[in-house]
Amino acid sequence: MLQTGTHFEKYFANAGEFVNLELTLARIEAACRALSPSFGGIRVVHIAGTNGKGSTSYFIAQLLEQAGCKTMLFTSPHTTTICERIKYRLTDIPTLAFDSLFDSLNLLVAKYKLSFFETLFLMVIKFCMEVRPDFLILETGLGGRYDATNADIYPAKTPVITSISQDHKDILGAKISDILQEKLAIARDNSPVFVANNPDFIMSKCREALPNAEIITPTANNVEFAKVIYNEPYCYNYANAHNIVSWLLGRDAGFSLLKLPPCRQEWFGNVMLDGAHNISGLLSLVKSFKNRTLKFAIVSLTADRDTKRYLSLLSKWVSNIILTTIPNNQRSITAVTAADLPCEFVENPTDALKYAKARIKASEMLLITGSLYLCAYLRPYLIGQKR
Repeated sequence: MLQTGTHFEKYFANAGEFVNLELTLARIEAACRALSPSFGGIRVVHIAGTNGKGSTSYFIAQLLEQAGCKTMLFTSPHTTTICERIKYRLTDIPTLAFDSLFDSLNLLVAKYKLSFFETLFLMVIKFCMEVRPDFLILETGLGGRYDATNADIYPAKTPVITSISQDHKDILGAKISDILQEKLAIARDNSPVFVANNPDFIMSKCREALPNAEIITPTANNVEFAKVIYNEPYCYNYANAHNIVSWLLGRDAGFSLLKLPPCRQEWFGNVMLDGAHNISGLLSLVKSFKNRTLKFAIVSLTADRDTKRYLSLLSKWVSNIILTTIPNNQRSITAVTAADLPCEFVENPTDALKYAKARIKASEMLLITGSLYLCAYLRPYLIGQKR
């Protein structure tokens, strides 16, 4: 997924996205202070969680735009170009503007030795100061507490927590309680905190961890309205987004069909792309299969995942699983790490796609899942951009 088209990508071509991931906010806060950002008139919405951050962020931006507000949206990862990660008024930042932003910050990036993600965030802050949106919507990358987006630079913000489950255990801790604490750290002293539908024990821990904050969750009625429009898990993400925007606007945001981000239950004929990258995401995804015959699945995960458990669960719904790699991704599972797993391994994802498509009927479903990066890599082949 890491291309070399922009100045940014050329700069980070050798370092990559997942290098220099130190648990500190010192570097990015120092770099931001050098910009002297002023958020007067700009309301910040900050989103953390295990699953659902991307769709929740995108729903919030669309609902606010429908209400006549100007939004700026920062998400990750991207599916086609890195410019997708920074949107103004729901439109990707143009490549020339992206290059210009990076060039203007190059000295700060070098001075503070910023990582890939820290640099993107610094670009977001500078661009935000230039265009002055009504709302800046920020999706965290990994975690929350030490995520660059949690830099202490905003006078106030609206914290949002999506679905919580085990993920990135090497960084966030092995226990759900540890992971939740890392995510909830984005709240700082802000209130209210919007929390998506989660199990009761998660909600109890949220209230324990944030005793001075008002915690707002979607109502049962809102969830039922959302279920008319979207399958799981996106109905819950939409209900949460509707709740947030209604509060921000001071009135009901209304219910309407909005776009999902790419690679979220995205269909190309009988092929579905969905980046469900952990057990919780997979359990929600399979509920959308309904009466479809799922014959093949192409899967790749990062090496830190419990791949054996993921494949074991998926095998309850699909009889033929092909494991593949995530090209140009330092964290991808490899032929070595996949050696003892009970499924076919095809190293090249495009070969895996051709192999599976040749063996299914038009009435049968092929699922591509396990990683948004894998889905993004194969997406151009499905829409005919590559052969």
